[in-house]
Amino acid sequence: MKVLIGGYGRAGRGAATLCRTLGFETVIYQNPPLGESDVQDIPDLNFIDTVNEESTDGVELVVVSPGIAPSHPIFSLGIEVVSELSFARRYVKGPLVAVTGTNGKTTVSTLIHQMLERSDIRSGLFGNIGDPLSNAYGRQFEAYVVEASSFQLAYSDQLDASGAAILNFAPDHLDWHGTVDSYLDAKVKVASFVIEGGQTFISRDFPMVQERLDAYGFLYKLLPNGSYYFDESRLVLADSIEIDLSSVVRRFRHDLTNFIFAAALAKVLGAKDDAIREVVTNFSGLAHRLEYVGDVMDIAIYDDSKATTPDATVNDLENFSNVVAIMGGRNKGIDLSPLRVLSDRLIGVVAIGESAQEIADVFSTTSVPVAIETNMDSAVERAFSMATSGSTIALSPAVTSWDMYSSYVERGKDFKRAVASLARSKGEGHVRFS
Repeated sequence: MKVLIGGYGRAGRGAATLCRTLGFETVIYQNPPLGESDVQDIPDLNFIDTVNEESTDGVELVVVSPGIAPSHPIFSLGIEVVSELSFARRYVKGPLVAVTGTNGKTTVSTLIHQMLERSDIRSGLFGNIGDPLSNAYGRQFEAYVVEASSFQLAYSDQLDASGAAILNFAPDHLDWHGTVDSYLDAKVKVASFVIEGGQTFISRDFPMVQERLDAYGFLYKLLPNGSYYFDESRLVLADSIEIDLSSVVRRFRHDLTNFIFAAALAKVLGAKDDAIREVVTNFSGLAHRLEYVGDVMDIAIYDDSKATTPDATVNDLENFSNVVAIMGGRNKGIDLSPLRVLSDRLIGVVAIGESAQEIADVFSTTSVPVAIETNMDSAVERAFSMATSGSTIALSPAVTSWDMYSSYVERGKDFKRAVASLARSKGEGHVRFS
């Protein structure tokens, strides 16, 4: 078989390695082209920087990476196109669960993986979290946990999943999908990949997801339900696990919802009750996801750099009152006005990046003071000038990092650095950052 791989990032490299292992003739489209130093260790691979009938002659299958947008000429070749995720699943066998949603995918996938590992079920964590599923080929896993992005799902044709979850939904990636409908269709597509007897779980808080699944005739279960729920004092999972919330490290509302979805999918793959309880009780969260950084001058500091949509920022900051929020970056064509619902909780907003004026405009009809700053150091300094004793400062941008930073991780680290620098200047050097 001759395979064309679109894009040579992590997913493309994984697919290329799998193709070589399987003995497939492989052509890789990469534009801009790679430099000589990048390809010297892979001389047997054929790279092209233009796709047309001549350069793709004989190709039987196109495997695309998430970075290839739907408008790309690669989709006009008249050749079958699949995602790297779906391509790898043809050769990677074993029970698999897929997690998608606008927010929380990485956290829930990580929780499932930990629950399985503590149940002595050797599992692999793949997909959008960083390691392409192609890299699982030839490795001995008893189960696979896949974080599935809308980009990956849009061009998948099968996953043979034992279980799937659509955690939530809010407009995002409209620069890639074009419309909210297309984005939603990509998300709900995961339900079509669940095998007979498997389980698809969705949140009862997002009726548009339920309506779309109903329209397509896909089966699902709503969460929370009578077996998975929480109240003011306890968290109940799978009927048989009851956990006192006072014993849980992370107990924001979205954390408890994440625990519910993770436990439901982990049970599909055979996780044990004691393992689920242990993971839920001890989980301290992931970096840059409403991560507690420390206290400076009696002000609590949180790094929420992963909040790259208004929906994520609203959900996270609704856990607090008296917040100074640092927002802004590059917008992806998303309406930012939903941020206005936070007005009663905010004592100040510091806007940065390309969308700084958009952020300021959102709050122009409210009493929330807004300051525009040009870099993270000045943003942190201004945030402290707005904060009061007992209040909270949170980097919760509501948009991507791609104007000032290469990733939300780089942005979060820079925020922590700026906070630590200011703390030292105030004689408080105990702020932790990684």
